[in-house]
Amino acid sequence: MNAEYFKTLFDYNTWAHRRVWDCVMPLADSQFKQEFGFSWRSVHGELVHNMWAEWLYFQRITGESPTVRYAPQDFPTRDAIQTRWQDIEADWQRFIHALRDEHLVKPIPYHDMGGSPHTTLLWQLLAHLINHSTTHRVTTLAMVDLLGGKTVDQDLIYYLREKP
Repeated sequence: MNAEYFKTLFDYNTWAHRRVWDCVMPLADSQFKQEFGFSWRSVHGELVHNMWAEWLYFQRITGESPTVRYAPQDFPTRDAIQTRWQDIEADWQRFIHALRDEHLVKPIPYHDMGGSPHTTLLWQLLAHLINHSTTHRVTTLAMVDLLGGKTVDQDLIYYLREKP
């Protein structure tokens, strides 16, 4: 296991989130909250869900097992989402940039949202979170596209080409 790999992935994750936000911000409020028949129902719902998952997994790796799920009404505006998400990203960046190779094989015990106990290696939780975030960015961009908005590539290779 290689901590540098996960540092790169988390830096990429932050970069990709910001690119998606650039597509979300020009939407009208009605578009931002327009419901679709899939996933978390709206751009608003997708963003809140993705933010919540990043918070949830940070809590799990730091020893907590939350049972609450963020709801769109808890973060009614883009500013409210961005403010909370910036704090979550800062927590992740501090954690990831202190990460060492030997940490990656640490078993992380936690309870899922239904209360069932699990133990998963740290590297597996980190990999899952990056994959999950990518999935919901893609869904968000699909919704933006259906609304007639501008979308962007958010693949890892584009980040790697841009990074110094």
